[in-house]
Order: sequence, then structure tokens, then C-alpha cells
Amino acid sequence: NQQCYELARLMRHAGIETQQRRCMLGSSTAALAWTDGRSKVTFDREYLRKNIRSLGGFQSVMSVLVHELLHTDSDEGSHIHDEDFYRAHHDLLIKSDVFSLALKAAVVFSRSLMRSDDLGARDVSAKLTREVNALFNLGTHDAQDDQEDDPMSLAA
Repeated sequence: NQQCYELARLMRHAGIETQQRRCMLGSSTAALAWTDGRSKVTFDREYLRKNIRSLGGFQSVMSVLVHELLHTDSDEGSHIHDEDFYRAHHDLLIKSDVFSLALKAAVVFSRSLMRSDDLGARDVSAKLTREVNALFNLGTHDAQDDQEDDPMSLAA
């Protein structure tokens, strides 16, 4: 739920008005998530289960959350998106810090799993930790090596 509230705050900061909504779990054979347009966003339990295992998955979840928060009416049945909706979705994903929020969500989730007695949960946590470390090259080699290996580096 903290990510729902944080993303709503980022959207308001970007000039897109949305109400804060609770995140909930449900089941659907047709949708990744849906909203009543006012108080809640419901994620398909299976979609969420599959996507909380990697950084890319967390990015997907954040993108879907942006999509649902942009709805001002219920999309629990069928619905149509107009050009303004897609433009707002695109602009928010490009201009906001959604990746940072997804990364933060992954780290918080990983830490909570580490406290679990469930070995499967600890495996997921270890995988997320490895992805974060690889993303930032943490503990693998010197930052100077990155500059020397990176053809786009400004350091010469």
C-alpha cells in the first residue's frame, strides 16, 4: 500500500490529479489489475505473484499501477482508453521516477522476505538482492573499471 500512496504522490507532483487508493488482491482471467476509480486498485494475485520475483517484474507492476491510478472511473468491466489517457500514461512513465519507486519496492519486499522462515521466500530475496547488486555493480569491482569498460563514459 505504501507504493500505491507514493505513486499517487508522484503523480500529483507531476500535475496529474488522482485520489490515493488502497492496493488489494483479487483474481481475474482477463486483467492484470482493475480499479473502482476512487478508493482501490486490485491486482490479479497470480500476476503479482509472478512479478514480485524480479526488478523487471516490479517495473511492470509499477507501470500497471500508473495505468490504474490514471483511471477516474471504474474499469472493472470493459473500458476504452482515449488518446489523452495514453498520453498521460506515457508522459508519467517518462517524466516520473517510477523505476526508482519500483527499485525501492523491490528492496523493501526483499528485506521483508529475509525475515521469513520460508526458504522459498529467502531464495526470492537472494535473487532480488543479486539483481540490485548487478544493476549497480555493487561488490563486483572498482568504479574505475566501469569507466574504463564503458564506451559511453565521459572519463577518458
